[in-house]
Amino acid sequence: KTLYQNASISHLLAISGLHITLIGMGVFRGLRRLKVPLWPAAVLSAAFLTAYAAMTGMSVSTRRALIMFLFVLAGQLAGRTSDPITSLTAAAAVILLFSPQALFDAGFQLSFGAVASAALLPPVFLEEGLYPPTALKRHAFLRRLKRNFLSGFGITLGTLPLVLWHFYKWNPWSVAANLIVIPLMGILLPLLLLLALVGLPAPWAPQLVPVLKLLFWPVRVIFFLYRQTCALAVRLPGSSLHTGEPAVWQMVLFLLGLLLLVWKARTVRPALRLGLALLLTGVFLIRPPGPLTITMLDVGQGQSVCVETKHHGFWLLDAGSTSKSHTGQYQVVPYLKYRGAGRIRGILVSHWDEDHVNGLSDILRWAKEDHVSVGGIYLPDTGLKDEALENLLALAARYKVPVKRLHAGMALTRDGLTIRCLHPEAGAKAGDRNEVSLVIRLEQNYRSTQNILDA
Repeated sequence: KTLYQNASISHLLAISGLHITLIGMGVFRGLRRLKVPLWPAAVLSAAFLTAYAAMTGMSVSTRRALIMFLFVLAGQLAGRTSDPITSLTAAAAVILLFSPQALFDAGFQLSFGAVASAALLPPVFLEEGLYPPTALKRHAFLRRLKRNFLSGFGITLGTLPLVLWHFYKWNPWSVAANLIVIPLMGILLPLLLLLALVGLPAPWAPQLVPVLKLLFWPVRVIFFLYRQTCALAVRLPGSSLHTGEPAVWQMVLFLLGLLLLVWKARTVRPALRLGLALLLTGVFLIRPPGPLTITMLDVGQGQSVCVETKHHGFWLLDAGSTSKSHTGQYQVVPYLKYRGAGRIRGILVSHWDEDHVNGLSDILRWAKEDHVSVGGIYLPDTGLKDEALENLLALAARYKVPVKRLHAGMALTRDGLTIRCLHPEAGAKAGDRNEVSLVIRLEQNYRSTQNILDA
């Protein structure tokens, strides 16, 4: 799941419009090939898909896809063409009529945004305009590949503001990854449905198991290709752009630029059109300097403090809790994502009691998976040693994060911020961890270079 999320293909794990369309049209066309008349085929398909949607929970995206499919069937019955924008608008009206609060749901926004982008933006990039290219005229495969790529890019471009607003990061390679995985869904989903049907009597007919294993071989191959595609997509340079929550001015500037691009598309060369769209996404990478920010995270019985410098460098002071489970995963990491932390300068550990350090494993695991570098873990310079310290050192070694010691008089400086250590004295010994806790002082725009340890 994490691999699919980082490669931005996790939509394949959801019951979404892609599944509804494949299943619904598959049932309808199958009935028509069996010579079932149009009206009974449409009614049976609608009933089957409604039952399927209800069985899978009737999520917002499922309801949207179901209503749009009913419009397609209505068009078949009336001998008319179903317009995607009309059916999309009708679906939105129906859903919001009964659930107005769905408008603020991420699933609603992304589902409708993706379909609207698919209908409106790909023609902008596929339209040849005043300068039609000629190189691909006689190459059907290359033309199809180009069309699929530009369609995927159009959808990605249209939903990018929503993705960043809700999830705070983007993998630019997701366009290429989806170019590979989405066409294979047309093969994978029917195979999985077939296996589900064929496998129903398997508990009472064990001799079916070898047959199922044979049928499952193409599925294994497709999942293997998915894993390899995702693994490559998350290893490539720039695969994790941590933007944080976009500012309102960034959203407005991006949408105005997108509208201008759609309006003036025919007057621009296709290649330049694509380049301008790519340049437009750079709006979300602009991060003006801000004030020094110190945030005390709500971790219950414990401590976690995040310091963000004016140039968006991040420091953590402790990360643990004894009253909340997985505080690193559910409190600290979401905040770092929200702020767009692409690098953590250092993690300062005051002492290694559970309520100060048990969230570090979640943080370091996320940092490794999301390509977030951690400059080091800073511990008090003390002679006190115990099993908890050994576990902490082993955790740092596992994730290849350097461990450094601080004592009174030392300081770390970066981005105009100085973190000065006031306690403990070098090599201090005590019977209790609290007695040798790290005590620091933050100094903004500190100029002295005495006793400065470069972070």
